[in-house]
Amino acid sequence: MAHSTLLIPACLLLALGCVEPRAVAPVSPMAPSPLVVEPGSLAVTTGQGADFKARARDGSRPAVTWEAQGGSIDASGHFTAGDEPATATVVARAYGGRTASAAVKVVAPPRGTVTAPRTVWTGARGVKASVPAQEGATYAWKVEGGTLRGDGRGPSVLFDAGSDSKAVLSCRVVNAAGLGLTASLELPLVPGVALSVDPASATVTAGASLKFGFSLEGGTSGEVKWSVREAGGGAVDATGRYRAPAKPGAYTVLVVSKDDPSIKAAVPVKVVAAPAGAVKGPGKVVPGARALRASVPEQAGCRYAWKITGGTLTSGADAPQVTFDAGEGPKLDLVCEITNEAGDSLKATLTVPVG
Repeated sequence: MAHSTLLIPACLLLALGCVEPRAVAPVSPMAPSPLVVEPGSLAVTTGQGADFKARARDGSRPAVTWEAQGGSIDASGHFTAGDEPATATVVARAYGGRTASAAVKVVAPPRGTVTAPRTVWTGARGVKASVPAQEGATYAWKVEGGTLRGDGRGPSVLFDAGSDSKAVLSCRVVNAAGLGLTASLELPLVPGVALSVDPASATVTAGASLKFGFSLEGGTSGEVKWSVREAGGGAVDATGRYRAPAKPGAYTVLVVSKDDPSIKAAVPVKVVAAPAGAVKGPGKVVPGARALRASVPEQAGCRYAWKITGGTLTSGADAPQVTFDAGEGPKLDLVCEITNEAGDSLKATLTVPVG
């Protein structure tokens, strides 16, 4: 049998879509998603722990190994802080060299010993109490038997004591890691102190002395301390005896309760010159002479009192100058008592022959 050749028309080949083959690019594997450690930063108290987790940004949870610089961390991501405050770093490592880290601030545990004055008086104002200050810590104060000044949110506080027998201070201290401690202190309140000085003011002759007395109600010891405020203002001893300086002037004696230095008194002291002066008058007068004059030096603040024997005062009996009439003799005596503001006196005398 004769074989025939099959002829396919060119148009049929075109209809079948026979085309030239093309090159196909190879498919690359997808790049791994970046790694994240959670939480990214936190504070931990020394010796305490925290849990960390790692994830990819696409939400997957790849297997990781953990490292810690400053502290320790186990395979599950549980971190344990060291015993000293420091800055630590937690690192997670995943397949393919991916890493992520978190910062850890290791802080000291809260400290809260309350300190306050040993002695507090009932009704005392502006008394200070405190706890040790810690970086990053918060504070919340309360007081029973008194009143806080301000919001009480610092390491120190001022308060006013009440009238009860005690005051109780408490402070809640929370460190930067959230660990809290409440410290408290009970303060016995001592009945308030009242101080008075006798005399409340004084005038003293230069170089003379004066004994001050005092009354102290309340307190524990009932003792006071004396001093003079101004340099060169004299001296005062432990019993309250004041010795004035030689120079007249205005000075201040201070007295302070030894129990509470805020209880004090200031006593103004005026130091005046001692009375001085000689009587000046005629050297000799005739019997019955009239309108004669005599005098002593005038001193500020002084009082004068004249007396005469063998004659008659006519004017100025209480002044630095006096007029008088002579008697029949054989002499007359003039006496002037000069008294300064401190009450110290001097008698000046003049005898005048009459004849």
